Amino acid sequence: MHQVTLHLGETTLTLTAGTAQRLLPIGISTLTQAFGHRMPNALTLENAIANVEDAIMPAGQWLPSEARALGSRDALVG
Repeated sequence: MHQVTLHLGETTLTLTAGTAQRLLPIGISTLTQAFGHRMPNALTLENAIANVEDAIMPAGQWLPSEARALGSRDALVG
C-alpha cells in the first residue's frame, strides 16, 4: 500500500509519494485571498472550490494507482 503525504504551505501544496514529490499551485494564501475576512457567500465558495479543483486535478495523472492512503501532519489538513 502506498501512502501520499500532503503538506499545505503558504503558496503551494506538496504531494509526496515514495521519493517522488509534486508542488501544486495552491496554498494557505490562495485560500485566504479567496475569502478575505468575511464569510463566503455561495458564489465565492463555489469559485474557491473550482480553484482548488483546478489546482489539484493534474495530480491525478501523477499519483500512483495503488495509492490508498493520504496522510498529513498539518493541523489545517488533518
